[in-house]
Amino acid sequence: VGAYNTISLSTMAAVMNQALYLADSGGVNSGSNTVTGSYIQSVNMALYVDSSNNLIAQSTMTSNTTSNTVGVSKYKNEFVGCMITNTDGWGAWLDGSYHSISFSTMTTNSSSPAFYINGGFPRWISVTDSYMANAGGDAAGISYANNNTITRSTMTSTGPAGSAGLRLGNASSNTITQSFITSTAGYGVYLTASANYNTISQSTVTSGADSALYITGSSANTVTQSYLLGGTGGVWLGSNADYNAIRLSTMISDSAGNAALFLYRASS
Repeated sequence: VGAYNTISLSTMAAVMNQALYLADSGGVNSGSNTVTGSYIQSVNMALYVDSSNNLIAQSTMTSNTTSNTVGVSKYKNEFVGCMITNTDGWGAWLDGSYHSISFSTMTTNSSSPAFYINGGFPRWISVTDSYMANAGGDAAGISYANNNTITRSTMTSTGPAGSAGLRLGNASSNTITQSFITSTAGYGVYLTASANYNTISQSTVTSGADSALYITGSSANTVTQSYLLGGTGGVWLGSNADYNAIRLSTMISDSAGNAALFLYRASS
């Protein structure tokens, strides 16, 4: 598909390759396509957006692949009111910058997140009023990507121990606000490997069997006006978790003998 095209109330299906590929034709006006009210299905990736300024609205994308249902690159692509599902891989995988997802649902049942921002440079990707869930692993993940926001959204992991509602690794200056993040068997939020300068505010973070918030090897993060309830501890600050701040928040451990706030080789 080139530019300025509209696809509405349609079904697209493929056995092997993408059911819909919004390609970059190399022209100045490449992209700017609209897909609305449609069903897009493939055994492999259902939708690959490799151009800019496209709108995908009120559409369903589904696949059964160890890859991702939706792959997005380039700039300023928008998803509104969409359902993105996978049974064996990522739901939505985002590269590029300035994309937005709103009023959408992303689900999977795999070791890969339902929603994932892949790194390389600052992304400025926003997710608002959306739902991310994974029965096999992390609900949402951000790696090597900075300056992203998640607002008024729910991230739910019902995966095994070690999973997380939200996992940030080598990801800095991201903002999570007015959101609900939970894991039944793992961590609510897990920050690791230089996940620095991130902010969680006005949010509820829970874990049924581990810490609501676990920070290791990451510094200068801020949690404010939030509720943190952990099955074996509210908040754990581990090795090299320095200069982090928790303000105007409630931390609760829901098990005897475990601290609501535990500092282990952390400082300042």
